Amino acid sequence: MMRSGRIWIAGFVLALIASFVEPGAYDHYRFTMDYDLRQQEAEAVKDTIKIFSGTLAGFYATGYTAGLRQFPAENPIRRRIFQDIRNWEQANMLLVMDRDRSTVKEVRFITPDLSIAVVDESWFSVYQNLQTRRQISEKKANIITVRYYLKKEWGRWIVFEYEVYEREDKIPPIAPERVLKWR
Repeated sequence: MMRSGRIWIAGFVLALIASFVEPGAYDHYRFTMDYDLRQQEAEAVKDTIKIFSGTLAGFYATGYTAGLRQFPAENPIRRRIFQDIRNWEQANMLLVMDRDRSTVKEVRFITPDLSIAVVDESWFSVYQNLQTRRQISEKKANIITVRYYLKKEWGRWIVFEYEVYEREDKIPPIAPERVLKWR
């Protein structure tokens, strides 16, 4: 019994030492063990989502790039949004969105620099004529749940992907191969 205990302790110590040899392992360990640091980063993630959705609404309402510099998103997300705005403009329409409410349900860290946040959001949207800004649709309430995928680059959190679900929908689990692709 005594010998198996020593073997277990020796194996644990070797595993611990080996884990710190891997690049970034100490940061991951420190992040996992420091509750205050995780809470601080969770608040930073929430702030990023607030800036993301507020700036996004402004893009659609104006059709311009005001706030682009502060918009915390990767370029593919930006391109996707501006292509959508261009499509509405080509149809002589403007989509105006106003965020009514936003409640962060969960912030989960995959690693110290990868995070997933699930947010319940309520938006009001209306279509307007691009030239006259006259309303051409009824105001519609959109009650959704959004799963944001964020990564920390250069000391700031940015959104690199997001998925939108109807509030009643069950959000599917994240496939492990998708998580591995992020690295």
